[in-house]
Amino acid sequence: LTKLTSLAIAEHADSIVKRGNFVYILKNNMSDDNSPEPSMLFKIDVTDVQNPAIVLSTVIDLPTGDYAKKLQAFDNALWFRNPVSISLVDPENLEIIATLNDFHGFHPIQNNRAIAMVDSEDQLYTIYDFSDPANYYEVGMLTLNQTEETWGSFEPYGDHYVVQIIDTVLILYDTIDILNWQLVSTVNQTELVMPATFCSVIGEYLFVPKSIGIEIFNLADVANPYSVGFFPVDPSYFYPIFLNNCNVVNWQNHIYWGTIFDGIFHYTFEDELLSLIDTCCPEYMLMYCPIKDEEHYITISAGSGLDTFTIENSSISHQERILTEYNFDKMDSLGDCILARYYPDQNAHVGFFSYENGAIMQEASFLLPEGAWIYVNPSELTAFYVVNYFDHTIRKYSFEDITNITEVWQITAYGYPAQFTFIGDFMYAAGNNVLYVFSGFESNNPVHVTTINAPFSSDDFGIQNIEDYLIVSMDTCVEIYSVSTPENLQLLSHLDAGNDVSDVRKHGSYLYVPCYYALHVYDVSDYDNPIYLGYIPLNSQYRDIVFYEENGVEKAIIQQAECLTMVTIQPTEAGEPVLPVVECTLANYPNPFNPETTIYFETTNAHESAQIEIFNAKGQKVKQLQMTNDELRAGSVHWDGTDSANQPVTSGVYLYQLKAGSKTLGQKKCLLLK
Repeated sequence: LTKLTSLAIAEHADSIVKRGNFVYILKNNMSDDNSPEPSMLFKIDVTDVQNPAIVLSTVIDLPTGDYAKKLQAFDNALWFRNPVSISLVDPENLEIIATLNDFHGFHPIQNNRAIAMVDSEDQLYTIYDFSDPANYYEVGMLTLNQTEETWGSFEPYGDHYVVQIIDTVLILYDTIDILNWQLVSTVNQTELVMPATFCSVIGEYLFVPKSIGIEIFNLADVANPYSVGFFPVDPSYFYPIFLNNCNVVNWQNHIYWGTIFDGIFHYTFEDELLSLIDTCCPEYMLMYCPIKDEEHYITISAGSGLDTFTIENSSISHQERILTEYNFDKMDSLGDCILARYYPDQNAHVGFFSYENGAIMQEASFLLPEGAWIYVNPSELTAFYVVNYFDHTIRKYSFEDITNITEVWQITAYGYPAQFTFIGDFMYAAGNNVLYVFSGFESNNPVHVTTINAPFSSDDFGIQNIEDYLIVSMDTCVEIYSVSTPENLQLLSHLDAGNDVSDVRKHGSYLYVPCYYALHVYDVSDYDNPIYLGYIPLNSQYRDIVFYEENGVEKAIIQQAECLTMVTIQPTEAGEPVLPVVECTLANYPNPFNPETTIYFETTNAHESAQIEIFNAKGQKVKQLQMTNDELRAGSVHWDGTDSANQPVTSGVYLYQLKAGSKTLGQKKCLLLK
């Protein structure tokens, strides 16, 4: 898989359709009252695939709170849906031709026909004909008489067959009489009890992607379809939770499975055997819960294992990926060890890992019940907590050493204990729009003190303790409360911070509030009167932030989905609060690449002598890219995969580093695959 080009469009592209020499992209803003950006449609000419051009774009006018999604095509029109309607679009001018209102479920079943549910309890459907999109009409009503009170999904097969998927059952219908479907056969899916929301008919096979693989069904004999088999994904490649609900497509007799975060799998399918031959994915995708010691930075990979980095002299270098035989989804530093939730098999475990100089070794582990997560209280170095979302329990475990773990107590927080935190002698658990308050969490006998009806601006909130103040994170804001007694919360300040606000962090007198591609910074020297300082723009989605000190200078590393950004927290001589200064961000895309890649950087130290130096695996310099003023301003430079003699370099790992003068500002690895 070789990247030919890229074209920047608005963020949040929801779906893409290609028709002839044009690509159509739907930009979905998932709008709400706080989002000023509209949904949009783009028409892109890809006649010259290396020079695509946006030839037309249009704003989709929808009521506030509605959003457009799932762009698809009939023979004569594009269409997209929003929560209450279907809109038909003329592909020539992107004008809306017609709108269908008040539908429940909508699925194409032939080139210009679709089915929409009217009543889920009675399984009543309407069939529409869109041969003339401007004059579409209702063909008639249809009842499928299924026992499930759900429509599932539909996929056309052949000239007049339709596959319906309801939970774990596939049903095949003959639709030659469009208003009187005949049940032909049913077959059970064999792996993972879950509905398949995205499936693809390719030839005479149905491909059903699931969280850790693809199940394939042979439909050649419609009366006797059967499962060819379930083909799992090698867990060393990708983090399986992100592989669900993604599309499988056929192109030039090859199968491609596009995943949410982790790139593309490339398969061949011969003699009913699916064989992985290639992947196109980032070198590493960074997850949550980073840990930093004196010289190393450790974070969870969205593939498998942990990524380790060296941090030295304001530079960040990827060291290696370790423990790739495991999938991790949470980790915390607990005294001299790492406490992690991980998967040595199909079940979640708590694991204790020792680490030194970036090397990590497993010391002990035990099985977690389904639905359980682990948390630590930073003030307790010999205890941890397990929250079970299924039975609504919180359990405390203590240990003198990691081979002797004891359950101390168990309490129930009815509802959904999504998060909990500790303030003074009390523990607060958030669940079901209330706060449960417990005392005695450090003893063997915790007591339920009170339940507080949450006074917050949202019923979906997270809680944290910062200096004995309760910090509440909501969808679009943060609120700070003082706690005089367990049941007495006093609102001190309300901070609006955009959309998708996640966990906030405080360092010194600064409060860091992340949302999407920005990290907002507030001076909270006075909690009653926080001062907004501005935001740090991010290159990809925010994951976490770690603060540390280097040579007496306060610094932080902002972890994003695809890169790390180093910042310096600089107070002015007058003591006025200022935004942290970005020192270095370094990344390249695509990675792996063949034969070209673009290196992206951001630094305040770059000047006219800034350059990128590229080294092979032996440490030999193969090329130096001296950057122009335009490249410095753009924050990117192109490498065509050649050496200093302009000859193509061989496949392998290359190290590139950003230098300004004699100072190395950052370095990173990339992989050339031919």
